[in-house]
Amino acid sequence: MDWKIIKGLYRHKNITRTAEEFFISQPSLTKKIKKIEKEFTITIYKRKSRGIVFTKEGEYLAQKAIEIDARLNRIKENTEKMNAHMKGKLNIGVTNHFAKYHLPSILRDFQSAYPEVEFNIRSGWGKEISHLINTENIHIGFIRGDYEWAGSKYLLFKDPMCLFSRNEIDLHALPDYPRIDYQTGTVVNSLIESWWSDHYEIAPTIGMVVDSVEACKEMVIKGLGYALLPASMLEGNTDIFRVDLFDRHQTQVDIHTWMYYSEALLDTKIVSEFVDFVKKHNNKTRGVVR
Repeated sequence: MDWKIIKGLYRHKNITRTAEEFFISQPSLTKKIKKIEKEFTITIYKRKSRGIVFTKEGEYLAQKAIEIDARLNRIKENTEKMNAHMKGKLNIGVTNHFAKYHLPSILRDFQSAYPEVEFNIRSGWGKEISHLINTENIHIGFIRGDYEWAGSKYLLFKDPMCLFSRNEIDLHALPDYPRIDYQTGTVVNSLIESWWSDHYEIAPTIGMVVDSVEACKEMVIKGLGYALLPASMLEGNTDIFRVDLFDRHQTQVDIHTWMYYSEALLDTKIVSEFVDFVKKHNNKTRGVVR
């Protein structure tokens, strides 16, 4: 239990929220932490005006607590292989776009084959999901873009980046047209900025900024400006002007979507079955408009 408390405190960086997570009082939590500090002869954290800050020794202990919790969870999952029916919980991290447009059908079909399997889904930006899988907080990550990862990854599909507009645009005069920007991850932002710098020496005219790629799509359809979006966002809209993006070397600008996983976790039946299932599911749907 002690490692779970350290892990929770490290995640929250707050005594009150950690106590609430474990349904204990703040004095009881503080007493437990003091006991751990005494056992290891260290100070785990220091109080600051905005909360608590872990010491160097506390940081080390927290990382080991995360590793212990992950290993124990893996042991528990491995014992489930002895059961006649596959069951257990899969922890999956997924970027927002994939969560909305692709993950539901995968989970539906997998759960149809394995109805006793539970899913714990965490969604966010690519950088966040990359961090989760690198810290072993999830079994599998579905991530748009290339991030640092020492394990295995499987390419699900490529999504070309395109310029979309309600009306035809003269690309030579593109900096003069109003662009609709949207909040997205660092990978897509980097692709857009790189493509722009390859072709234009002046900054774009930003006419509007919206909080999501879906909102941006609707603004383009309504003729409020152009946007640089993944092709899948407006696939099938034949009345929308589209230009595929190519860099200065005439290479198409694509976004890669990957399944990230660890080879070590394939010893766990539920993980290996899911990884194989996704690969087969992906092979069946290749060529389908995404």
